[in-house]
Amino acid sequence: MMIEKVKKKTSQEMAEEFVYTWQTSRSAKEVAEKLGKRYASVKSKASWYRRAGIPLKYFHGKEGSKPFRHLNYVKLIEMAKFLEKDEEAA
Repeated sequence: MMIEKVKKKTSQEMAEEFVYTWQTSRSAKEVAEKLGKRYASVKSKASWYRRAGIPLKYFHGKEGSKPFRHLNYVKLIEMAKFLEKDEEAA
């Protein structure tokens, strides 16, 4: 009986597989299923890759909310400062 040696993927190959799977899937759940990983694991890896500058798409709809970048941060900062002053005056 002959035993075949399985070639282990390099980190680069695994990263390329992840990016390809993410960009061609319709949800993080689908990515997890395709790669045989946990949902939380693929969401975490996608976040890590985005922080590294890789422009992975965001999944919307039932799976989760829109990314935070759609928020008006200037307005939120002004609101927080206003409420902070209001609280100090009370």
